[in-house]
Amino acid sequence: MTATAPASASAPRRLKIVVEKSTVPVRTAETLRRVLNANANSERDGCAAFAVLSNPEFLAEGTAIEDLAAPARVLIGAEETPNGARAAATLAALYARWVPRERILLTNLWSSELSKLVANAFLAQRISSVNAVSALCEASGADVDEVARAVGADPRIGQHFLKASVGFGGSCFKKDVLNLVYICRSYGLREPADYWQGVVDMNAWQIARFARNIVGRLFDSIAGKRVALLGFAFKKDTGDVRESAAAYVAALLLAERAELRAHDPKAAPAAMVAETRAAAEALGLDLDLGLCLGLGLARFDTAGQPQPHQSALAPALAPAPAPSPIAVGPSEPVPLFTSHSDAYVACEGAHAVVVLTEWPQFKALDWRRIHAACAKPAFVFDGRNLLDHAALRAIGFEVLGIGKPPPAQDALRSAMAAAAATPPASPRHSVTLPAAPESTANAVAAALAAALPPLPLPLPTTGTA
Repeated sequence: MTATAPASASAPRRLKIVVEKSTVPVRTAETLRRVLNANANSERDGCAAFAVLSNPEFLAEGTAIEDLAAPARVLIGAEETPNGARAAATLAALYARWVPRERILLTNLWSSELSKLVANAFLAQRISSVNAVSALCEASGADVDEVARAVGADPRIGQHFLKASVGFGGSCFKKDVLNLVYICRSYGLREPADYWQGVVDMNAWQIARFARNIVGRLFDSIAGKRVALLGFAFKKDTGDVRESAAAYVAALLLAERAELRAHDPKAAPAAMVAETRAAAEALGLDLDLGLCLGLGLARFDTAGQPQPHQSALAPALAPAPAPSPIAVGPSEPVPLFTSHSDAYVACEGAHAVVVLTEWPQFKALDWRRIHAACAKPAFVFDGRNLLDHAALRAIGFEVLGIGKPPPAQDALRSAMAAAAATPPASPRHSVTLPAAPESTANAVAAALAAALPPLPLPLPTTGTA
């Protein structure tokens, strides 16, 4: 991009504009400008100088085209110099062809570069905050979705990014938060650095807590047990598995010698393998443990066929509908991690079904069919609070969500909701509240009795009449 300055007495002077789009450390633009200008040759380049602008993108995976066509804001950072002002005006005029002027924000270079990092850090912080609350909800009997709805009703807070889950993923959040941590530490700001580090640490803790809950509910051992993973992408509407929470959960379960069968509508099998390996390395897990117990691992070769184990951190991904029987010795490698294009095949014989991505099609699955094909007792671990837990329990599943109360309290909530929905029997103008129908009252009483511990009988006396 070039901009022509007013003609001088000799010849018109042109300004070459370099637009920085990537998320970068603060003051990267200054480094670019110095390098470019130090190597500029007016005869060769036909320009007087370079101007570097910061124009970070705020596109989300799955909605990138919509975000580009109708952005919430366009951010342009420029040096506070005449050349910087000219460059910013040139780029703003380009965006003004389809973006309203009030959505084009002009800042200095450093504010623009930092804003991109801080925007992602704030989004990640909201997810870690509600996930921290989810643990408290599970301990206290509260429902994290109800808490989030109540908190988000405050217009100062809002509902966005208050959905509790197994944890955030993707290529941006963790990277950008850690970038912010590094910048804070480089300026000697230890407390701000520790604060933002806590956002990443809470996310890692939530993922590990979810995996521990799976092992604990499956009677403290999942060695040799089949676990179906529904979803592997870090979120719906994308096949991106980078830094996916599912990869970390898979690595933790493989370390416990589980047999994993994954299904994702878009994620590539090879990408699942690579990301699980990367997650295991990041966690310091030694997946060779499986070989010591005769649970062989396998890998893909370039032709896509499973081959004998070569790498300790290369869980198998076999294309066959069902994995081979567990080997009795390390000389007979079998796949502990298989991918399936059919969700029902992935769930066959599973001791547990784990929902890790919020794909809406998972809600439409025939869960009675899945229950019939699962080992008993059959468990569902809903890492996205996507499914109807009460309906699953009615089918026969044992269900564990994120930040959800135990089943007895579910029954109480259902009974109270039914009581609240009962139409009044008295006229609308009456101030007398009608008594609840006997059936509803009985349901509430039964739910209360199931949810509350029994009182000691006989009741202790106080010595007074």
